[in-house]
Amino acid sequence: MLDASALSRVLSSPALELDALVAGAKVGVLWRDTSSSGDRYVFEYDPGTQKNMMVSLSMPVRSEPWICLGKPHPFFEQNIPEGVMWQAAIARFGKALMNSQMALLAVADG
Repeated sequence: MLDASALSRVLSSPALELDALVAGAKVGVLWRDTSSSGDRYVFEYDPGTQKNMMVSLSMPVRSEPWICLGKPHPFFEQNIPEGVMWQAAIARFGKALMNSQMALLAVADG
């Protein structure tokens, strides 16, 4: 879970990247690409990631990035706080989270 100063850095970062961990080891990076090709969420495994270190059965380790248009891949999207947890995140960190799925993922615990 991020503290308020870390969240401030997250929200002000033009290129927010989130590390993905499996069993405590970094296996890849998720980022939002809003370049000329549209709003894309991109997840890319780190080179050399072992096949058994996949983040999800629906996202096996591969060299090509996983790309979803307009929202994160369902595996990541399921970790965005909802309901009471969303309200708690908004209360703690402010309304800036309301329109930022990446920031909501950043504050998600787990």
